[in-house]
Amino acid sequence: MRLTIKTRILLSFISAIILATVCITGVVAWKMHTDAEQSYWDKAKVQLDMVDRYLTLYFEINQHNAAYLAKMPELATTEPLFPNFKDTTSSSAYDPATFGETAQEIIRTWRRMQDNNPFYCEIFTGHPDGSFGTSLTVDVPARFTTAQRPWYKDAMAARTETLIGNAYKANSGASVTTVLSKIRTPSGELAGVLGIDTNLDTLEELIRSLNFGKTGHFVLIEASGRVLCDPKDSAANFKMVNELREPAWRTIFASDEPTMVIDMNGQEMLVSSIKSATGFRVFSLASADEVHAVMRHTLWTIAMLAAGIIVAVSLFALWLTSTISRPLGMLVSGADRLAQGDFNGIPDGTHFYGEILALRDSLAVMAQQLGDLFKQSAIKTREAEEETAKAMKAMQEAEEAKHAAERARREGMLTAADQLADIVAIVASASEELSAQIEQSSRGANEQVGRVSETTKSMREMNETVLSIARNAGTTAEVSTDTKQKALDGETATKRCIDGIGEVRDVTERLKGGISELANQAQAIDEIMGVISDIADQTNLLALNAAIEAARAGDAGRGFAVVADEVRKLAEKTMASTSDVEKVIRAIQHSSSASVRQMDEAAEKVGNVTAMAAQCGEALREIVSMADTTADQVQSIAAASEEQSAASEEISNSITQVNTIADETSQAMGEASRAVAQLAEQAQKMATMIEGMKQA
Repeated sequence: MRLTIKTRILLSFISAIILATVCITGVVAWKMHTDAEQSYWDKAKVQLDMVDRYLTLYFEINQHNAAYLAKMPELATTEPLFPNFKDTTSSSAYDPATFGETAQEIIRTWRRMQDNNPFYCEIFTGHPDGSFGTSLTVDVPARFTTAQRPWYKDAMAARTETLIGNAYKANSGASVTTVLSKIRTPSGELAGVLGIDTNLDTLEELIRSLNFGKTGHFVLIEASGRVLCDPKDSAANFKMVNELREPAWRTIFASDEPTMVIDMNGQEMLVSSIKSATGFRVFSLASADEVHAVMRHTLWTIAMLAAGIIVAVSLFALWLTSTISRPLGMLVSGADRLAQGDFNGIPDGTHFYGEILALRDSLAVMAQQLGDLFKQSAIKTREAEEETAKAMKAMQEAEEAKHAAERARREGMLTAADQLADIVAIVASASEELSAQIEQSSRGANEQVGRVSETTKSMREMNETVLSIARNAGTTAEVSTDTKQKALDGETATKRCIDGIGEVRDVTERLKGGISELANQAQAIDEIMGVISDIADQTNLLALNAAIEAARAGDAGRGFAVVADEVRKLAEKTMASTSDVEKVIRAIQHSSSASVRQMDEAAEKVGNVTAMAAQCGEALREIVSMADTTADQVQSIAAASEEQSAASEEISNSITQVNTIADETSQAMGEASRAVAQLAEQAQKMATMIEGMKQA
């Protein structure tokens, strides 16, 4: 399968993007996988360290309290303080009220310690003689002796002063562990063991409260391998590791690695652990699927983005390849037309650039050179025809010479021998020359056959081109008809525009008349205001005279003087108002005059627009006329193209006939060449015969 350049470039782009996306996604997936696990290890370590600190502090406090109680001066003696039950045959009540004062004080101290530490279940002591002290009021079984109890033996054998015993289930069902401390006398002699039973419920609650998401949780296991707390599997609590139904726990507990990945119940789990100084081991577990959930979501997002990028790059590559393949396609089409004999089929350089432009220029030069060669071929064809005519003439002369020789032979062999020899020499020479000319004519005829074939092919292509021109001319005629219709529509619109402009001109004239009337009314108001102003002047003057007369009248004219003063003030206000109105009227007159001038200008411009609209209408009518003319000419072109196509078909048929004649001429030249060769051979034989005749 042969791929196009466009397909190759698209495949290259898309393959590169997909390869890069796969590589980047792989690296990101590996990095996110590693980082997710490392993040889990780090978070788990922080939680484990916190639990370790809590355990250490928890048991350090308990060990400190046990050591503090073991160092009570009242206990630092080898003398028995508490009762011994090793020789009893039945259970006995343990009643501190029957003990001595020292023992009762010790028990009260223990109970105060319990009150201050609610998770303390019991405080007790055991002594080498088997005596037993406790903070509880209980029934002691028969023959009970502390010297034989495992916790007593472990504490006495321990190298340290304090010891954390193994956990166990109390009768109440609570999980309990014991913190033990040795009791020594002031001289350092062992006087017994003090123990504190502590409830692990608080510790287990802490373990249950810690988690990571949905599957992450912590498991607490003591040094002996007993599971103290597993929030996800309550059935495993207080079982030994080797008793659990999940075999992976044996591998986890036996390993000293701080982190590991292991299959549990068909699910891959990430496990991190820490070994506390108290001997306990805390494990953090989480499902690998949950830890890597963010990674999978991120990878899905990356995949979606990558798909979007691939689509965008594909569209860009499609556009880019189109800019390359389109000009190449035009060149291929031009080359096809060139192969078919259309030497002007190479497109211009408008749509090309760079190396493609150089290729187009080279094809254009090649097309021009091929056109020149085609013209030279036509010239050579004419020359071959001329040489063929000469060969025919030479053959005619040879034929005449042959007839002359036969006549000479009939007249007499001896008489014509010399003449025949000369004729034979002439025939031999003419045969050689005729053979050469026939060979050249044959080559020309063969070349003419090839050129005529190419000409026939070109004429067929030209005929197709003429038909295409006829079709395009028909389309152009339709477009011209549409253009005529658009021009008619434009002419109608122009007429409506002229009518609208006429209406605007009428409105403008009416508006101009209204403004002129407004100016006249303003002039009349101005005259009335002049009269009012004169009246106000007269009133003011009369008021002054009245005031003078009131002054002359003294007290009797005082009231009249007040009235005269008010009249004067009124006259002054009237004059001021008249002045203001006059200013407004003058402004109205000025605006009216300006409006009249502007309306004159507007009317003039409306007239100009009307004239231009009329010119536009006239131009559109001319366009309609030209569109009619164009349509007629295009139809004439279409008809002429059809006639040219018919004429081209006739020329093609004529060239086909010429090609046939050229083939026949080429065959005739071959036969003529063979005939001339035979003629030369006969001439040679005749020359030999004539020599024999001369000797005879």
